[in-house]
Amino acid sequence: MKKKIIIAILIAILIIPLTGCGEKKDTRKDAIKFKESYESLNKTKRADGELYRTISIDENNPIVYTTYEELDEKIANRDNFIVYFGSNKSEWCRSVVPYLLEQAKTQGIDVIYYVDITPPDDEGTKAISIEDQYYQEVVKELQVPELTDSTLAVFINGEMQGVTDGKSEKQNDASENITGEMINEMKTQFKEIYITYNSNRK
Repeated sequence: MKKKIIIAILIAILIIPLTGCGEKKDTRKDAIKFKESYESLNKTKRADGELYRTISIDENNPIVYTTYEELDEKIANRDNFIVYFGSNKSEWCRSVVPYLLEQAKTQGIDVIYYVDITPPDDEGTKAISIEDQYYQEVVKELQVPELTDSTLAVFINGEMQGVTDGKSEKQNDASENITGEMINEMKTQFKEIYITYNSNRK
């Protein structure tokens, strides 16, 4: 009898971890999806005929795709999280994303939730309606009238504690060449907001 009980316990120990692994989201796929999404536009032309800014993104990045509905749930659950609203077609996003990710790695940020705000186009890209209730809830928490490209926000206990677009004041046009001074300004903004997150979530 004791032998049967011991065997049953051992089987349970082996099965439980496997079950948990099956439920865990594969964030690796999201990281690669994000990289491919942004890099796919390198050396291609925008609608105005100019080339998209060429950028390189590490496949080992902390990006996890999410939705407004999931964000609304995180806010309601009073979670701690960082979220970035961006688009691979936005030159402002293409300007700041490499430094957003670089500083995330430096500051030990494991997860940045990502909402793709790319507008609808001929390729059938889906974008949420501004009338969507979850969109409205998120916008309300961000204390802005609407979402614009490149917005990084920090939430602690479901409340926004910091937000930045990461843009350098010295960069007047999204398409212009980025100088060392601009890069330093962008890095500083992201560093500060990540420090805010790490300091308050403990």
